[in-house]
This record gives sequence, C-alpha cells and structure tokens, in this order.
Amino acid sequence: MNIKRFFTVAALLLVSVIFNKTAAQVSIVPLSIDHQAHRYEGLYYALPKSKIQVDVWVDKVEVIRGPFAEYAGRLLGLDNVPRVNSESYHLAGISLSTFHEVDPDHYYFVRVPSKGTEGLRFSLSPEGFLQSASLNVPEKSRKTQELTDVSGKLPRTEFVDFTVPNIIERVDTFIRRISIDTTTFEEIFFRKTFIEKTTEQKAREAADFILKLEDHRLSLITGYQEVNYSAEVMQYMNEQLRDLQDEYLALFKGKKVTSTSHYTFTYEPKAGKENEPLTLFRFAANRGIVDKELPLGEQVQISFSAAGQTRKIATHQLLRDAAKPKNTGFYYRIPEKAKINVRMGNEMLAETYFLVNQLGVVSFLPYESVQEIQFHPETGSVKFFRLK
Repeated sequence: MNIKRFFTVAALLLVSVIFNKTAAQVSIVPLSIDHQAHRYEGLYYALPKSKIQVDVWVDKVEVIRGPFAEYAGRLLGLDNVPRVNSESYHLAGISLSTFHEVDPDHYYFVRVPSKGTEGLRFSLSPEGFLQSASLNVPEKSRKTQELTDVSGKLPRTEFVDFTVPNIIERVDTFIRRISIDTTTFEEIFFRKTFIEKTTEQKAREAADFILKLEDHRLSLITGYQEVNYSAEVMQYMNEQLRDLQDEYLALFKGKKVTSTSHYTFTYEPKAGKENEPLTLFRFAANRGIVDKELPLGEQVQISFSAAGQTRKIATHQLLRDAAKPKNTGFYYRIPEKAKINVRMGNEMLAETYFLVNQLGVVSFLPYESVQEIQFHPETGSVKFFRLK
C-alpha cells in the first residue's frame, strides 16, 4: 500500500515538473530585437499609448442690420443701432479627454512551445492589447470609444416682413374741360393706380404698430379691458404681445444670431518634450479658428509636465535591464501622471491631469512561476496576477 502511494505521489510530481517546464518555455520577446522569428510560433500583442483629445467650441455671433435702421432714431428714438452687418467669434469652451491606441514601438511576440500547450489561454482586445493570460479566464469585452468631429451651425434667422400688403392705393383726380359751341363745362373723373410703398412708409407703419402694441400691453396690465382674466392667461397674452413687439423692433434694431461650431484636435505627449508648447491652431476674433500656419490671430498651444511619480521605478528598471535576463515574462506598463495645459497667450484655457502611458516605465514579469495574469487594456498595466 505504501509502495502504491509512493508511485502516485511520484507521478504527480512528474506531471508538475513537466507543466513547469512547459510553462517555462513561454517567453516574451520585444519585436524590435527578436532575431529568431523563424524558430518559434506564437502570437503578438502590443502596449497602448495615450493621446489627448482637445474639443473646442466656438460661438459665431452675427449682427444683422435691420431694414429700417436708418429710421430708428427719427421714428422711435433708438440710438446706437447697427448700421452694417458684422460677425465676431469667441471661444465658448474647451474640453480635454484621453483615448488610447497601439504603440507601434512596443509590440511583443509571445513564444509558444510546440508541445504541452493545452493549459495556455490568452485574451486580447480588438486593438491587440493583452487582457489576460492564464489557464482559463473568460474573455472580457472592452468598450471602444468612437471619436466624432461634429460641427454644426444654427439656421440663419431672417427678418419677418410685416408690411403686408406691400402696395398701397393711389387715387389721382383729373379734370377735363369740354367746350361745345359757347358752353364750357368740366368733367371730373378719378383714376386709381397701385404703387409700391417706400421704405420710409413701411418704417412708419411698423413704428406706429409698435406704439399700438405698447398701448395694448399697458391696457392689459392696468386692467383697462375690465375682464377678470386668470394670471396664466394674463401672462400668456403679455408674452405674445411682447414677442410680436420684439419682432417689429428687430426691423429697426437688427438681430443677433449665435451659432456654435465644434472642432476636435489630437495631441500626443512624447517623452523628452516636456514643457515644450505645441500650437494646435490660431484664433482670431474676426475669423474664428484658422490654420496654425497663417499669420492671423493668437496661438492656442498645448503642453504637458510629468509629475515624476515613476522616476524611481525607471532608475530601478535600468538595473534590471542591465542584467540582461535571458528570458522575460510578459511586458507591461506603469503609466505616469501628467498635467496638460492649454493656453492662448497668457490666458489659461484648460488644465487637467491624466495618466499618460508612454511617459511611464515599461517593465516585465518573472519568466517563471506566473500562472495567471490580467491587464488594464487602457494602460497596459497589471491588474492581477497569481503565482504557482
């Protein structure tokens, strides 16, 4: 009985040794230094790098001259009304966010042995980021962010023509003298024609109607109509009269139309470029966003500064790299925290902190004893791992 137990334990140990030997043969090699690609089979995975998405909203304000602007002072006593059409722009808002894509400088090849691979399980994201590697871990889905560049404009509002009809009746009086022998008499007849109203006539009619609307509102508020309307009805009628009055006043005062456009820019922080501003675009108050190569407006620049949280890790990793290990485990990233600034001249438009993958440290796990591991696909950092 003891001999049977001895052989059973020995068999289990032998299986364990075989498994460890198989697992030890799974090594990870950076693609840039893999000179034995013809000798091994396996799969590729990549580490992600971070990019900054800058969303900019610009308001365009159009001032449209009223068709009766030249009569505003004489008929209504309105001064400083716009006499010409104009437009201006201003930055309505800036938002910063991050997204991730494959870092082409950090592809890795997982060398898989030709035998004893029944227990190997790998899970990768659609982009090629390694999500997990273990005996049996269900694949986890990862949501991808869709970037859209949306720019839209509000419909232009035209002036309402209240001068309907646009013609008036003119009556001309004609007197014709008729003489028959020694008798003379006069024949009077009228001829009617229709002529188009002049701009001043239209302006006077509009001004008169504005004054009438003001009288109607005053009568409504003071209770001149002697009707016991409810508060809601009074408010509704007053708003309708005021809106109609504003539409007529716009014929003299003009209109201001605001439309918003959305722009998207991308920026990649690069190691060694800390505190070096990069021009995203130029902004001019009379043109809006213009190309950064044009000598117009003021530069809008973006820059970053690293927090230095991974500085000691980088020093320690240099010592590990100097040891030149023969085989390495899975490579992963430790991202660095960075502050992103967007400025226009001396004005700070946006400032926030993000984890930036490529500013951090790339390290590797032990070659042996790692049985299960999970990664954060967004950063390439280790989420969980288990040793044998």
